[in-house]
Amino acid sequence: MISTPRAELERLYEAYKDHPRGKPARIRYMGWTLETPDALSCLYQLKEIVVQGIYDFPCSRRDPVIIDCGANIGVSALHLAARHPEAKLLLFEADPRIAGYLERNLAANGLAHVPVVRRAVWVHDDGVDFVPEGAEGGSVLGVGQGRRVESVRLRAVLERLARVDFLKMDIEGAEAEVLADCAGQLGKVGFAFVECHCWRHLPQNLHSVLALLAGGGFRYYLENIWPGNEPYLSGGGGPAMDVQVNVWARRPVPAQARPEDRPGNPDGGGDAGA
Repeated sequence: MISTPRAELERLYEAYKDHPRGKPARIRYMGWTLETPDALSCLYQLKEIVVQGIYDFPCSRRDPVIIDCGANIGVSALHLAARHPEAKLLLFEADPRIAGYLERNLAANGLAHVPVVRRAVWVHDDGVDFVPEGAEGGSVLGVGQGRRVESVRLRAVLERLARVDFLKMDIEGAEAEVLADCAGQLGKVGFAFVECHCWRHLPQNLHSVLALLAGGGFRYYLENIWPGNEPYLSGGGGPAMDVQVNVWARRPVPAQARPEDRPGNPDGGGDAGA
């Protein structure tokens, strides 16, 4: 009997339900071998990225250009490469320890040729203080003991490219500043995914992210990751952040477009190029 991605993930959840948080593990999933610093974090990524397909974008190009900001241990890169075998992938990961997992997972699963940039995506190339979390939540805006890491100005990367078919941004709160710096270059991006985070010790900036995407010519769809109960009493979110929202952004679909090209159709086609 051939296992499905969902069934295989359910098996892994059962196998790792008592695995201590923060304890490294080697997970085998649908032909992949994944090293991870935290098993449950990895399984959650597999659920979102592979089973739910949150990064799946319609594209008729053979070789889409994909930029992954906050590539973590590589689940997103492996999944997108499986969907688009000739894609041109560029991966950024700020946490030196997590970048090691990323590089090992790429090498173990046939993607050793994919470049990994061990730098924080930011608004300049001068370096930035980065607070690691240990798994997937490190941030240049985090609270705690940080370390200086190299940075890369995303705007400069976009300026060198003729098009970007998919821009994925999961950089734990730095997205508003980075997108603002990239405002003049967003027109060449076809599809974008931004995981927007608002830290409790800083002003909320979801409205800024949405305004920047709208100003770049996108329409967007939102999903609140933390719906919660009684938000007026609980304050919403978690202990460090009070907002975590997934934002899918795409170019408006012409009125005369075929039904299968319209947003919301998982089998949609269309050209992702800008």
